Amino acid sequence: MNFISDNTLAPYEPTDVTVFQSSGGCSCKLPSSALKSIAEDSRVALAKPSNHETDDAAFVHLDDEKVLISSVDFQNPVLPDAYTSGKIAALNALSDIFACGTKPNWAEAILAVPALDADEQIKIGQEIMRGMAEVCQSVGCHIVGGHTIVMQAPLIGLAVRGIADADQVKRKSGAQVGDAILITKPVGNGIAVAARQSGFLQDAAWNTAQTAMLAPNAIGSVLGAQLSVTSLTDVTGFGLLGHAVEVGEASNACVELHVNAVPVFPSIKRAAAAGHIPLLALSNWESFEGRTSVPLGITKVDQMVLADPQTNGGLMFTVAPGDVEAITATCLSEGVKATVVGRITEHEKAFCRLVKE
Repeated sequence: MNFISDNTLAPYEPTDVTVFQSSGGCSCKLPSSALKSIAEDSRVALAKPSNHETDDAAFVHLDDEKVLISSVDFQNPVLPDAYTSGKIAALNALSDIFACGTKPNWAEAILAVPALDADEQIKIGQEIMRGMAEVCQSVGCHIVGGHTIVMQAPLIGLAVRGIADADQVKRKSGAQVGDAILITKPVGNGIAVAARQSGFLQDAAWNTAQTAMLAPNAIGSVLGAQLSVTSLTDVTGFGLLGHAVEVGEASNACVELHVNAVPVFPSIKRAAAAGHIPLLALSNWESFEGRTSVPLGITKVDQMVLADPQTNGGLMFTVAPGDVEAITATCLSEGVKATVVGRITEHEKAFCRLVKE
């Protein structure tokens, strides 16, 4: 324990928990192509149920009326502060349940602390868990257990479960031709983190992105009860582009994104143009470009913003065309601004079509 010269106790100087890894938040995810190779291995397929469908969470029908929804999500710290990183990681994990149209009921913590002296390990662990616990408590989710280890870089996450009425569960696969596409947060927080770490992004722009990362996606449980909401997912590691392709594939339709309508955090395009781009954004574009119709006029900056990995990004959902105004009003009543960013069209050659007007 350190003391200053007048023998009074020196203030605790927290460890920067991002110094142990190369990337954090959803930027540390495996690229989609690598994940597909691992998950579709023939030996893995033998362990899956015959009716298995990929979605934001796993679904188990408890009876004709109730469904158990289960998901696990963990990441390296996204910010230097352990407490805030704990909050964001927990919010990102809880989002998978909200993205299925319901509420998380209980969670188990996943925590790895770096190999430091015991006092520092405990302090970092306490701060991370304090952030995760506050977030879970705020949305009515109980932490009922967990597992901890020591490893080179901190690891933070939750295994989350909820129980929902079967007719309220939303999936990626429900989008219908003619539906409007809406998102609940601007994109670009992966670029924001990279630009902040290099000193490029100043306080005002950074605070806007950080505030959004710290906002829960609890509106998902409200959207789950709306019959006119046909599909629902969250925008995380694969960026808006990747999750749009996933919805298109699952729904056998085409997600038409109007690039100029997509809200972007302040200064993000300028940061992308200056080269502050997470490596996963490049991998995302390579992974999903082949399933996307890309017209002339889509710039490199456009590409990176659309492919930018989001940590606790917003929800993307589709709504029957006649109900868009009512649904956006419902969102506003909950303090969430939902923005129309495109529409669902017939699937022809691509699962996503970019339009730049």
